Amino acid sequence: MATTAPRSDSAAPDRAARRHPALIIVGTVTAALGANLVLWLIGTAVGGKFEYVSDGKTASSTPWFVAAETVVPLALGLTLAALIAIKWRRIILIAQVIGALLALGTAIGPFITDFDSTTSTVSLALMHLVVAAAVVFGLAAVAKSSNSVTTLNHRN
Repeated sequence: MATTAPRSDSAAPDRAARRHPALIIVGTVTAALGANLVLWLIGTAVGGKFEYVSDGKTASSTPWFVAAETVVPLALGLTLAALIAIKWRRIILIAQVIGALLALGTAIGPFITDFDSTTSTVSLALMHLVVAAAVVFGLAAVAKSSNSVTTLNHRN
């Protein structure tokens, strides 16, 4: 009769560390930024200049602008929701709805701004959809990680 060694939970902390909310937030923001920069590059490759007229001057949505408009609101929103979720777990669903609606609501911006081309307009609108998806999936992962960490803490 073969005996099995007692299962070691030494791998459990490693899994919990990979699922830590801060790491999830960094990964989510990084993925959204990468996707949005790829959209910007594709838009540029097919002729978009991402230029618009503001106060009589030509302005441009540069990669730096895209990065700032992706990273700042997403990182702040996800972090705030994750911090509040420590005490009030229901905030995750509320934050998913609010964050997605805000990102989708601002997706109208490129359509009401006089961009140089349809390519620029559509590319920028798609970037807003990326942020909306990042909010929903990122916060779902944060919620799941909180469940994993809570389960591990109750075992000890």
